[in-house]
Amino acid sequence: MYLCHHSKKEIVILKLDFEKAFDKIEHQVILEVLKHKGFLDKWVRWIENLLSSASSSILLNGIPGKTFICKRGVRKGGALSPLLFVFAADLRQTILNKACRAGVLKHPLSEEFQDDYPIVQYVDDTLLVLPGDARTLFNLKGLLRSFSEATRLHVNFSKFFLVPIDGP
Repeated sequence: MYLCHHSKKEIVILKLDFEKAFDKIEHQVILEVLKHKGFLDKWVRWIENLLSSASSSILLNGIPGKTFICKRGVRKGGALSPLLFVFAADLRQTILNKACRAGVLKHPLSEEFQDDYPIVQYVDDTLLVLPGDARTLFNLKGLLRSFSEATRLHVNFSKFFLVPIDGP
């Protein structure tokens, strides 16, 4: 924040919250990211077994109904759940890094893109640091839409906000 404020550039901080993030993340996305990151097949199978073992049932008048297998989401309160969610966040980081290298997004602080695009992630809450121009925001919207379609993680616009940081 200090660098943003003292950069003398028009910057916006975008706060994103994903709707029911832990409930909606696609299992296949997590597994594909693990493979892409170089995890051994053994590890990927362990995570796949962990994800596919989740089941639920509906209580009606205190009586559990038929059990069904969960096809998406991670267990709330599970020790690995936040870490598994971070793999989806890492996918978003990769997408934004590639967009920046391709010139679709501009880095808010540096003319030469060398580091990761600036994102602050805390569990399922996200802060993005962006240049304060309409083109970047428009391009980001398209990138987030693609990310949402691939992962089923949709932005909760009731918790979405922008904070402008004035330039010169």
